Amino acid sequence: MTSAKLTTEKLSLLLIDSQKTLDLALSDWVQVIRVFRSEGLLARFAYQLQDSGVFKSAPEYAQKHLSSAIKVAQRQVSSVNFESRQIVKALSSRQAKLYLLKGAAYCLLNTTFSKGRIFSDIDLLVAKKDLQDIEDTLKLHGWMSEVLSRYDEAYYREWAHEVPPMKHAGRGTIIDLHHNLYLPISGRAPEIELFLNNAYELNGFYILRPAAMTLHSIIHLMLNDDLGHAYRDLNDLHLMFTEFNNETYWNDLLDLADRSGFADELFLACRYCQRFFGTNIDKKHAALLSNMHNMGKLSLYFLDKLFVVALSPKHPLVKRKLAGLSEFLIVTRAHLKKMPVHILIYHLVHKLCRYLLESLMGKAFFEKTNP
Repeated sequence: MTSAKLTTEKLSLLLIDSQKTLDLALSDWVQVIRVFRSEGLLARFAYQLQDSGVFKSAPEYAQKHLSSAIKVAQRQVSSVNFESRQIVKALSSRQAKLYLLKGAAYCLLNTTFSKGRIFSDIDLLVAKKDLQDIEDTLKLHGWMSEVLSRYDEAYYREWAHEVPPMKHAGRGTIIDLHHNLYLPISGRAPEIELFLNNAYELNGFYILRPAAMTLHSIIHLMLNDDLGHAYRDLNDLHLMFTEFNNETYWNDLLDLADRSGFADELFLACRYCQRFFGTNIDKKHAALLSNMHNMGKLSLYFLDKLFVVALSPKHPLVKRKLAGLSEFLIVTRAHLKKMPVHILIYHLVHKLCRYLLESLMGKAFFEKTNP
């Protein structure tokens, strides 16, 4: 592999089959480690090498970086366990159910795909009726939102599915407090009980059942306007499909996607997991997926062209040609999905005007009047 250019396909093959690392030269390892670190996948890769018994076959240089990544991941697990206990303690006087989402939930569950999973905040979901009380209580225990403009505050409170991020004043940990899984302004916010049904309790939290956990991750990836860790998130889904793979899971997942209105997103996620990682989806469920989505052949053709590039690693060593254009178009699509066109135009014009005024007058111009 030494003389060949590093590609997304080669990186994916290393994540699928750890034995392929035996073919890597030292110069290859340098590039692979750089890319996986930038994608937030180095610790996961290191654990996979350990589990498959080839870790010690890597050169000393690689072992040093892989071991360091594992130590960082282990510290994060300790931190998440500590922070989760602090959250439960802070909210113990409240009767609200606390649903842990995404990375922190994976970590608490100790699933296969949680090993080495790096994340920057704790996603917490509560019923909308409990939102204000939970937010106020967290503030009393040190989690505070930064001061936002009146417009940005209204964006979160009226249009979004979460409150502004809350950062602990002492420890710096961040909680994203949600009341739904997608923006109400989009008209696509699901009936939340569809996802919360059959959640199970763990250490004071509730964890979404496998199908709901998977579909939430799919919504987050396929409709996200931030593609910074899209390749890692797609690998999350591949590992979920692999770990949860049974008849009950797939029946639940397809039914949930159909009832919540996210069949297209499920179809695309499965399509790209197979494209990148060769995910095993049996013919029966693949056929059902093909019949569920509402995309025409032409639409699917263009989405494939864009998503295959936009979901690939962003590191300069492997970044594809026209990646910037593909990412821009996918992000534009995500914004159009988030809100009606007339509101999106209003939102973008407001943001542009504020940006221009801040560039000319400085941020203090707004801070004086706290608009």
